[in-house]
Amino acid sequence: MKIGIAKIADYTIEVDQYYSNDIFSFRLAIPGLFEERLALFKQRHLHKETRVTMAIEEEARVKGYDKIGDIEFLVALNMTHVYRANSYFTNGQTVISLLKVEKGYEVGIHKSLKIFANYFYQTPNFYYLSLADLNIKKYEVLEKAESEIMKLLSTIEITRIPVEDGADSSCLTIRKVYPSTYYFSLNNQTIIRETAYQGAWIDKITKEVIELFKPRQVNCCLNCKHFRFSGMSHDSSVGTKGYCFFVREKMETVTVNESITSIWNWCSKFEVKEAQQL
Repeated sequence: MKIGIAKIADYTIEVDQYYSNDIFSFRLAIPGLFEERLALFKQRHLHKETRVTMAIEEEARVKGYDKIGDIEFLVALNMTHVYRANSYFTNGQTVISLLKVEKGYEVGIHKSLKIFANYFYQTPNFYYLSLADLNIKKYEVLEKAESEIMKLLSTIEITRIPVEDGADSSCLTIRKVYPSTYYFSLNNQTIIRETAYQGAWIDKITKEVIELFKPRQVNCCLNCKHFRFSGMSHDSSVGTKGYCFFVREKMETVTVNESITSIWNWCSKFEVKEAQQL
């Protein structure tokens, strides 16, 4: 099953090529955005002591970017890879830009799709550089650049949760794809769900998936009788965290840090909730 992303912020993407079900390249129709956003940065932040300028200066200091250029050059280099790349590659979790230069190709690895996408909103926040490293790697041959991109994007963040099915056991895998799509896969079955800020949060769609996979038993905290939300923990974490009362009952002094847990966590003391509790 191929992953898919329809838009980056407010911009529709044009899929160029699928290299596998998990990796594809795309293009963005954004003429003039580089000039517009660079001018906006200069107007609001360049040579001014704003929080954005101080954050970028601190990152430049920590990573030794002074050898590359001044702040104006660093920001322009970062935005070149955000807005002017010849193509972009993604696995749904991170993005890599490919830029053709005079003697070959530059490969820009971005910190995350979320930070990358922030540059495309109508009112962007330039607080973070999108590129993870401004010491950008260069390759003379396109296919060598592509092979390095494929190697990097082949690492995908997946959550694995034990599942019991009678005498057998297997594993539920959960993969997030930008911006808020989740792929729940068990054996040869995949269920795709999306979260929404004013709709279904991650706990609700996880509960739906747990019900759909029955009678198989998903051994995560959300499905455990020891787990409970508080109103504050549920809302502040957007449905991702609650409390383990097995842990709380063993503590001499109850603390939030030790008793809080994520809904997809699991341990050896798992006991399935009754149907009316889920």
